[in-house]
Amino acid sequence: MATIESLLDACQAGDHRLVARILRNKRSLMNKADGKGITPLIMSSFNGHTETVRVILETGGTVDHANNDG
Repeated sequence: MATIESLLDACQAGDHRLVARILRNKRSLMNKADGKGITPLIMSSFNGHTETVRVILETGGTVDHANNDG
């Protein structure tokens, strides 16, 4: 079962295929954040994974979420 942690791990690694599969099966994780406020989009962007960012945005990820640091 996919969790926010497994999705963030895939985002950090830049595994866009796994990210797409997780989001296809558990869309509720799309804009979910971990305890630090990190969303899949933030993690992918921070690590420079443009293909993963594209997958998240095309699936409906929101761009107006800030982490706990602002």
